[in-house]
Amino acid sequence: MTAVRRNVRRLLPLLVALAAVLAFAPSASAVGPYVLEVSEAIDGDGFGEVACEYKVEGFTEVEQPCEELEFETKKLIKLIPVPELGSEFVQFKNGTGSAAACNGMTKTCSFTLEADSYVEAKFDLITPSLVVKTSGEGEVECAVEGGLPELCEDEYPFETEVTLVPEPLEGWEFANFKGGTGSASKCSGLTKSCAFLLEQDSTLEATFVPAMHALTVTKAGSGAGTVTCNGTTCAPSYSEGTKVTLQATPASGSTFSGWSGEGCSGIGSCVVTIEEKAAAVTATFTVNSKPTEPGPEEPNGSKDGTATAATVAKVKGGKARVRLTCSGGLCKGAVRLTAKLRRGAGPVLIGRAPFTLASGESTVLPVKLSAAAQKKLKKSGALRAKAAGTGVAAGSVKLKFSRS
Repeated sequence: MTAVRRNVRRLLPLLVALAAVLAFAPSASAVGPYVLEVSEAIDGDGFGEVACEYKVEGFTEVEQPCEELEFETKKLIKLIPVPELGSEFVQFKNGTGSAAACNGMTKTCSFTLEADSYVEAKFDLITPSLVVKTSGEGEVECAVEGGLPELCEDEYPFETEVTLVPEPLEGWEFANFKGGTGSASKCSGLTKSCAFLLEQDSTLEATFVPAMHALTVTKAGSGAGTVTCNGTTCAPSYSEGTKVTLQATPASGSTFSGWSGEGCSGIGSCVVTIEEKAAAVTATFTVNSKPTEPGPEEPNGSKDGTATAATVAKVKGGKARVRLTCSGGLCKGAVRLTAKLRRGAGPVLIGRAPFTLASGESTVLPVKLSAAAQKKLKKSGALRAKAAGTGVAAGSVKLKFSRS
């Protein structure tokens, strides 16, 4: 026991000296400086930088870009990713030291810097998506960077110039774009193609509706009456492919004399199929008069007036548009067009169409031409024909092929 006490007395001065040294030496946690290095990851195809936010004497400081910082003491650091236009921040990675806490973070990251640290920020280029929906019968193609329209892709590189081109199917027409989001929001309400820079995910809907074509119903003659379409008031236009049945009803004291125009003739009901163009039909009503003794039939086969054909008729859609003008009373009969289609051969019938016109009335009568006549016209552009027939004053008509 006495020996132990002697050893303690010998070591006591040494222990006191060691305690003094430790009291004045800095602690391991307070040793500095601490270095932070921030780098852009090389495996990202985008661009950006990182800002470092920290406090100095109670005031917030922001270093941008933050590539390397050094502090004498521990410091609370906040890393703020700042992507360039067209790029997006993906994540922090490869963090060491205090910055290891940021690995995998996809937004800002905060940590206390208490050791030398390193971290990388990965940025990728933005590839915006494009979704174009359709309603009705049609599709939308994309013309990219001024190129030709083709099938739209699901996504394009940032700031790609895209022009949306609506393509309706036969019998349909493009109405408008609607419901646009992102870069395509500017297209909403447009009734034609739309161009924009694709800078963000975008959606749009293209609306197609049945094609509409005008139907003009005109009443002519000295009498009065009404015309109905499919049993009701005639509409100004109908969708393509619609069959419209026209019925004429004369007023008291009048008589329905007949139809003229879009393939209609006679005094019964008339059926018009709405096709790729406007249609026009005329209903002629005449005032009733006292019966008279029938006079001798004139050589042209009409008891009343005579229709004269214009000297030039345009041909479109396989039909010659022959303008007839009636004079001398009611004109009723059929136009016959004949022409020479081969050298050395005689004239042949190339088209026929019935008509009914009131005195003083004019109309454009569509006369469907034979296939041989159409072929001849497409090749030469013009064809000399002769117009004659019941109720028609014989005359020459030049048929001109219309390419418009």
